[in-house]
Amino acid sequence: MEKTFEVELTVTQRFNTRVKVSGDFKDKNDPEIEKVAKIEADRMDHNHWGYDDTEFEVDNVFEIKP
Repeated sequence: MEKTFEVELTVTQRFNTRVKVSGDFKDKNDPEIEKVAKIEADRMDHNHWGYDDTEFEVDNVFEIKP
């Protein structure tokens, strides 16, 4: 007998991009650089992010009863 299931997934997409940041930073290890870079990346057109990969993780499976 055929069975039907509903599958709940978490979908994670990875992208790779570069942004330029300027500021009064101590050196390349200044944690403020990462903070500013994340803001800049989020502000840019996300279509310019370079797609890398998509991962699918099954969170739950539910059997659908007829």
